[in-house]
Amino acid sequence: MRGMSGRVALAGVIGYGYGNLAASCLRDWALRDPALAASVEIECFEFPSGSSPREAARALLASRPALVGLSCYLWTSEQVFAICDELERLSPDTTVLVGGPDVASLPEETLRARPSVDLVACGEGEETFRRLLRCLFLGDGELAAVPGLALRRDGGVLKTAPAELIDLACAPPVYAGSARIPSTHALLESSRGCPFLCTFCDWGPRKMRYLPLERLEAEFRALAARVRWIHLCDADLLMDKKRGLAVMEMFLRAAEGTACTLKFDTNPAFLHREAADLIARDPMKFYVTLGLQTTNPAAIAFTHRQLDLPRVEGNLAYLASVAPGAQILMSIIFGLPADDLAGFRSTLDWCFRWRFDRIGACQLLLIPGSDLARDAAATGVSHQAAPPYQVTRTATMSPREMSAARELAYHAEFLGSVKPLLAAVQDACAAAPRGPGERVALFEDWIGYLRRRGFDLTFGAPVSETDGMRVEERLNEPLRRLREDKLLLASLIQATRAFAESRGARPASGAAPAAAIAPMREA
Repeated sequence: MRGMSGRVALAGVIGYGYGNLAASCLRDWALRDPALAASVEIECFEFPSGSSPREAARALLASRPALVGLSCYLWTSEQVFAICDELERLSPDTTVLVGGPDVASLPEETLRARPSVDLVACGEGEETFRRLLRCLFLGDGELAAVPGLALRRDGGVLKTAPAELIDLACAPPVYAGSARIPSTHALLESSRGCPFLCTFCDWGPRKMRYLPLERLEAEFRALAARVRWIHLCDADLLMDKKRGLAVMEMFLRAAEGTACTLKFDTNPAFLHREAADLIARDPMKFYVTLGLQTTNPAAIAFTHRQLDLPRVEGNLAYLASVAPGAQILMSIIFGLPADDLAGFRSTLDWCFRWRFDRIGACQLLLIPGSDLARDAAATGVSHQAAPPYQVTRTATMSPREMSAARELAYHAEFLGSVKPLLAAVQDACAAAPRGPGERVALFEDWIGYLRRRGFDLTFGAPVSETDGMRVEERLNEPLRRLREDKLLLASLIQATRAFAESRGARPASGAAPAAAIAPMREA
């Protein structure tokens, strides 16, 4: 492999206007090495979800790279592997490297099942990528000595020693001082790692590492005036209370006078009063995804999560009192082991107590590397064989019940995407005290009420038949139809308001807001 051209192409499949954060991090870390900076050219590419694998491969090969690297995630892997197949067909001598969460824990399986893949990065990629480039282009050692790599060897698969985790303080800035600013949405890391033990998740090392706050503020300032959204990729911004508050304060300073919004994830138990007070200073500056997942005690125990529901409810009540305009997405999961349809309905019912912007209900995905993925067979979990490894059956939830939950999830997501509908149903839920299960029953009544009046919110594609699709992707076409058919949208709003009034809500005043249909949440 010696004597290769010093050209490398890095690519990812992206959506929603995001830039390719993984490729930028790999390139910038490698080019800190003076020898590589003098001898290697690295070009980064971004391909929209659904784009042609053949055209993507041709674009990657245009500069005749010796190495092509691609990032794999649950929702992009099949498209990435299709690109790999095209690369092999068009240029069999080009070395293909894949990395990312979907393959890092499955290197042997990936190399055996994907002949078009030559190498797999088995963890955090920066040092693996730098050492690989030194090996290929500078003759520095053999592939078997590159840490964090998997390759074919002697009819089997060789895994090298793990790569060292990088010091985030030493990583080059992603955006500060750079012209590489995404169009509307920017991904940004403030930390890496997650100390929690949720069995359905694999966030990498338990040890937490943090970007220095002054570095993070420089990134905020570089982005705030130029993008609409900054999405922190941290596992949970507020698990470190002091640091999380400092990050929020810092963003408010950097984004003052701009339309930029900071998106971050946290456990609702960590959304304490101080964080709520910061959100209240400018509710449009923050969009918070709260990872509730479930209120079912059996599922909570099975997945090793902690849920102090009274504390969560106290946090939400305080937030509602000081920042009624706060932008909140409540994230829940159906298909968790030990949960069932009744348990999911109970979780959804609890969510309808609060006026969230959206309720995002996701069917459980069996994430490679998670404890649940390793123990799936022993715990009675069945799942798709290919990404995104959607769970299709558990010991407590049949495929029919999974379909019923998926339909509820779809309609909850639809409701949150059309603001006048959401407001009307929320008004109906608040019109009279509701006992356990009555709010989700009202929500189901709304779905039936619309159907009886000829409104099919699935637009002819029943949700129970869309196995393998993410709910938010499934919604794109219906929402497009509503944007284009203003009469249909007005009729749907009128019918929903009539339903709400029949359940005790006050008559709505005024027309629907101009931005009636919210953009789909970014994934």
